[in-house]
Amino acid sequence: MRRKSRFPILALAVWALLSATCVPGKAATAKAPRSRVLAVGDVHANAVGLRQILTEAGLLEKQRWVGRDAVLVQTGDLLDRGPDIREVLDLLISLQSQARKQGGEVLVLLGNHEAMNLLVMYQDVSPAAFASFADARSESRRQQAYSSLAEFQKNSESKISKEDWLAAHPAGFLAYQEAFGPAGSYGQWLRTLPVLVVVEATAFVHGGLSASLLAKGLDGINQAVRAEIARYDRLRKVLVDAGLILPFFSFEQVVQTVRTILSGSATLPVSKAVLAVVLEWNQSLADSLLLSPQGPLWYRGYARDSPEQLNTYLPEILKTIRARRVVVGHSPRKKGRIEARAEHRVFLIDTGMQSKVYLGGRASALEIRGERIRAIYTGEQEVLFPPPIKTENQAAEAERRWPGADGQPLPFVTDSQMLEFLRQAEVIDTEKIDAGITKPKKLTLARDGLRAHAIFRYGDQEVGKQIGGMTSRRDVIKDSCLHELAAFALSRLLGMENVPPVIKRRHRGKLGSVQVWIEQTMTNGERKEKGIHPPDTLRWQKQMADLRVFDNLVHNTDRNLGNLLIDQNWKVWLIDHTRTFGQATRLLHPDRIKRCSRALWHALIALERKQVAASLGVHISPLAIDALMQRRDEVLRLIRARIDKAGEKFVLF
Repeated sequence: MRRKSRFPILALAVWALLSATCVPGKAATAKAPRSRVLAVGDVHANAVGLRQILTEAGLLEKQRWVGRDAVLVQTGDLLDRGPDIREVLDLLISLQSQARKQGGEVLVLLGNHEAMNLLVMYQDVSPAAFASFADARSESRRQQAYSSLAEFQKNSESKISKEDWLAAHPAGFLAYQEAFGPAGSYGQWLRTLPVLVVVEATAFVHGGLSASLLAKGLDGINQAVRAEIARYDRLRKVLVDAGLILPFFSFEQVVQTVRTILSGSATLPVSKAVLAVVLEWNQSLADSLLLSPQGPLWYRGYARDSPEQLNTYLPEILKTIRARRVVVGHSPRKKGRIEARAEHRVFLIDTGMQSKVYLGGRASALEIRGERIRAIYTGEQEVLFPPPIKTENQAAEAERRWPGADGQPLPFVTDSQMLEFLRQAEVIDTEKIDAGITKPKKLTLARDGLRAHAIFRYGDQEVGKQIGGMTSRRDVIKDSCLHELAAFALSRLLGMENVPPVIKRRHRGKLGSVQVWIEQTMTNGERKEKGIHPPDTLRWQKQMADLRVFDNLVHNTDRNLGNLLIDQNWKVWLIDHTRTFGQATRLLHPDRIKRCSRALWHALIALERKQVAASLGVHISPLAIDALMQRRDEVLRLIRARIDKAGEKFVLF
């Protein structure tokens, strides 16, 4: 069952007391145009879930920011319900400074639970969270605090027993309150956070922006919230200094004290200065952005209103804040999935990360790249906008389209069609390539009005016995054009399409390999030199994970930045496999094997020597096949060990 906070009822009652005016201000906006913006909803002190989804989204690695110039927006509710409050806050505070050093940005918003904690409403703080603030002085401080309470309530008709007070104020309570107070490390940070940010025409807010806020002026929301928090902090200090409340009193006790003062029934004298602060705060309650159910922290209209209702006020709100869409948390999705509403102008991203509270909940992130918006979960992603229109077969065909020599795509959608063209097309031009021991040449092929480029390699020679510190005869490396064909054949056995089609063919009397030339590409070296970042970091990381497995499998001693190509769709192509398929049984780079796709994992398990020999036996020796199968076994062992340690969903994607 979900725990229901008692605060909405209390907040509504207090909010309805009186009214005041809003302080002008401006909504925070990210500094410069960004190609990648990610949002994470309610965390509720779940450090494990937060780290997992930031890692899955390509922003975090070993507690370090790796998102480069991306923008991360966390839409509030970091606190309450879960035990890991300190871990969550420390991580995000650290990531803010780390991201800035890389040109990125981490924007954290106030949620209603942050507001509750700043106002000393602790009904949703877990016992474990209080306990994490306990130290050797906690018990003595509790005893001293109750002694001061006993003295305070001497003349009170209603008294709290020591047993009840200690039960309501466990070890760590007082240190927790100090940490979130105006002088506390967490309290100071939280008091700087905005309520609303606009990044790349997308507005982010915890609960939502109601139509009633338009009259207040949306540019003033952030400053108004800060002013409201400061006003309450001032009220508490004045009441404590006057002896009217004790430092550890709750928000409800403060409200009761204010009512007592205003009714004229306070047992202690109230100075004019104290009364002025009480009146100022009391008058501000009716306009409270922290407490109002129509305020940005508590509003649920975007989740509850009908499409017709949303359309009556949402367009005007978006126009006022100059945004195309709004992203909100606060309202948990029952199915644990990010939802789009109002024709993709509203995205609801609270998917119940604290799954111990929200049945079926899980961590998620929303990624915005220009017009493309997708939901990211652990081991899964879903394109939300634009809606997918291609069938799986159409998408697969698009992936197999190869540009021709004239820049136009060739009309081939299968490997066999491309291979047939490579086999039958006429060589109409040959160009030398000044690279490689095998002295490759760039060919221009033509057939039936179609033209395409290809690379021709020939030769088979031993190139060294001490590559990578290896000295045994078993580790001798051969530079052979036949390895190109073996690499292509193995890639297709494994269901991978990152090795371009290649055939064996004679050119000018020499037998070699002819492989289609991938046009309109850049090398990984050029990408790094120019500082170009993948537009889809998650897809890039997953491609690279599988390619590292493949390179270890074929024992590639010559993978470098120049023979890893990236096409215009950011598909990664592996070329130049002449120095592969040695007889070494150990892996070259086992430390690089971290994850792999589930499809590749199952293909590796199903791979049989007989099957490999039938496909690769004409290109490599039986000893090389034996070594390949032993390396396969070692890859499986490594991945199984990682699955046993981290869990399958964090290793296989």
